[in-house]
Amino acid sequence: MPRIEITEAELLADFDDALGIETEAGHTMMELCDLTGWGVKKVTAIVRKLLRGGTWEHITVRRTKINGQEAQFDAYRRVAPSG
Repeated sequence: MPRIEITEAELLADFDDALGIETEAGHTMMELCDLTGWGVKKVTAIVRKLLRGGTWEHITVRRTKINGQEAQFDAYRRVAPSG
């Protein structure tokens, strides 16, 4: 299989595009994996770069667990552009 060359900027742009505008409320890591169809390692690496770059932020969100109880989970979202 031939190797495909892709830049980090293209990868981050593809990630942002794959999620669309619905990131305002934030998504857990597993939700991001489900939305993109990518694995946890890949999504984690991308989110870390976005956090370091200041374009995304860490938040907590409430979600209902499989047992019906609500709990807080780590989540991530795009930072609203200033101005």
